[in-house]
Amino acid sequence: MIGMNRTYLSDIENVRGNASIDVMVKIADGLDVPVTRLLDGAEICPPYRLGK
Repeated sequence: MIGMNRTYLSDIENVRGNASIDVMVKIADGLDVPVTRLLDGAEICPPYRLGK
């Protein structure tokens, strides 16, 4: 739907990959939500969990 490889999207969803701002905009557009909604709760994720 957003023209993105499913494996790459899955990696982003499962914190195995990083998304650029452009990718985040595509995801937000596909979900019809503001980009900031994708970051809701990000501040509560412990830093040691990021990238795992």
